[in-house]
Amino acid sequence: MLWIYGGAFRTGSSKYSNFGPEFLLDKGVVVVTFNYRLDGLIPGNAGLKDQTAAIRWVYNHISLFGGNPEEVTIFGQSAGGASVGYQLLYKPNTGYFRGAILQSGSPLSSFSFMGDISARAYAFNLASCINGNVDLQNNTSSLVEFLLNSTGREIDKASTLTTVTSRPLPVIELDTEDAFFTKQSYESLMTGDFIKIPILIGTTSEEDIYSTSDLQSYEEKFEQYKKKHLKFIPEGFHVKNGSDSNIVGEEIYQLYFENVSSNNSLGYFVRYNSDNKYSKPIIKHADLASNYTDVYFYIFSYDGLMGNWNITVPGADLVGHGEDDRYLWAVLSSTYTNYDLSKFPESDITTHERMLTIWTNFAKYLNPTPDGDLFANVTWPKVKPNDFSYVDIGTNLEVKRNPKSPYYAEWTKIYDQYNQRPFTIF
Repeated sequence: MLWIYGGAFRTGSSKYSNFGPEFLLDKGVVVVTFNYRLDGLIPGNAGLKDQTAAIRWVYNHISLFGGNPEEVTIFGQSAGGASVGYQLLYKPNTGYFRGAILQSGSPLSSFSFMGDISARAYAFNLASCINGNVDLQNNTSSLVEFLLNSTGREIDKASTLTTVTSRPLPVIELDTEDAFFTKQSYESLMTGDFIKIPILIGTTSEEDIYSTSDLQSYEEKFEQYKKKHLKFIPEGFHVKNGSDSNIVGEEIYQLYFENVSSNNSLGYFVRYNSDNKYSKPIIKHADLASNYTDVYFYIFSYDGLMGNWNITVPGADLVGHGEDDRYLWAVLSSTYTNYDLSKFPESDITTHERMLTIWTNFAKYLNPTPDGDLFANVTWPKVKPNDFSYVDIGTNLEVKRNPKSPYYAEWTKIYDQYNQRPFTIF
């Protein structure tokens, strides 16, 4: 099992204190983690190409560590989940892994794509933040030479000062021999232009609840959105010619807030942000991929002490971004650890065991629930076109249909009616 960590393509690492493999190793798998270049320094796909190199190294060498190169599963969370999706879109990866797990991230996620921001403009902006007096005459060759002669520390410091964007992300490249990503992600998934292997993909029940840790800022943001409904239009949504942006914004507002009480309205703003940034692109990824390959979908809704989150907002669900990781990995920090399982309630331990078994079963058998009492005789259904069944991982495992209903279906209608094709993100 080859892990790709998250961190918005800007931060993160595979350090042992964050991703201790002990729990997974106890299930009889070989675990590999690695580091990759982060695009906080300069936009592009260098980090994705590093991941590809790691995937190929594992394929070529894992037998020396007791692994089987023909049974590699790649998995990741957040930007790591999006990275797994990007590796599936990179057709030269065919044959290097046979399964993939995408946790809370997809190439369809707005946080995984540079979008309308010019990578070229950012690179020149970065150079000017390193040396405000340099005159590159808008010449890319001069820009490349200047950046190559700048130190890593200079580039890192300058990346915190840029004005074009503070968060450079993967970009669509020119279709050259060494290009990684050259087509719109949505269109590739829709047409089956990706590596068709089984995937396990899902989201937590309320991804953006973690953002309410700064409740005052969250409330202030909500007030801005209420005053201007255009703000509800997603990033990367290009309104068709002839369509009225005000109508689009109003439809999205009404979708979440019609007949919602004032006591619950902030919670429904959390729902909107969870769906917009996380759930809808992940569900759409599963929906599109299910036309071509085996797809198993989950929502992680178990709210336990091990998840290490205790903020609630009336109207919102409870389980936020990254809580699922704490049921898989051994974590040791100054504020939290899950090494001593005796400190957690029995239901947490049961969920911890279920998560580990589901993830490692998928790696071993390409099926998350082949058998076992731990699953209470639940057989995990595959997502089918026009029949979106999934498993809710709560206190119990429960098969359900149509995740994030009615919101996902309505989002699909809004995109189809008002967004200009081709799509990259969703």
